[in-house]
Amino acid sequence: SIEEIARHERYRALSHIATQHGFNKIATGHHLLDQVETMLMNLIRGASLKGLSGMSPSHSFEGQRIIRPLLFSEKEEIDSFIRQHQLMYVVDYMNQDKTFTRNRIRTELIPQLKSFSPGLTKTLLHTSLILKDENEFFDQVTKHYAEKCLISSDDQKKIVSVKALRLCHPALLRRMLRFYLMPFCDHLEGIQYTHIHEIEKVLQSKTP
Repeated sequence: SIEEIARHERYRALSHIATQHGFNKIATGHHLLDQVETMLMNLIRGASLKGLSGMSPSHSFEGQRIIRPLLFSEKEEIDSFIRQHQLMYVVDYMNQDKTFTRNRIRTELIPQLKSFSPGLTKTLLHTSLILKDENEFFDQVTKHYAEKCLISSDDQKKIVSVKALRLCHPALLRRMLRFYLMPFCDHLEGIQYTHIHEIEKVLQSKTP
């Protein structure tokens, strides 16, 4: 999507500036409402546990560390701090463009959801933290079993036991397949459900 391409290009530009000036971290202004938007957008589009948990407080991008120090802060708190200290800031006019899914979620969907649950942002914050913990745990389990099923591996290929994969629970199998594919993909978003599902069908056939 245009949004995804723009996000990558924005991070790439920030990474280039950070490298030029010798900075070791890039701080973004994402706050709690951004987190809620991300979680809902991923839910609507379809996502794994990792996607449903939203953004991480920090992650790596092309060798640079991206941090989000305001991720657990309400937008109102930030606005109040800005007014109190008379700080200058810039508003991105594209945030009002409703052709983008994220903007429609913020201006249309979230107000509707808050009419059912006024504490929506805090509720989804707690949900995000729970999902992150569970995802980290399942990542460890996945790595353990994926390595047990691995016969051999190099930079070009991975050879795994089909017999062992067939014994795995579907939920574990899907995570293991992503684990095997990740070294050969630029980023996790490149591995779609349809790709994993096709591999599952091959494994279920009599002659994979």
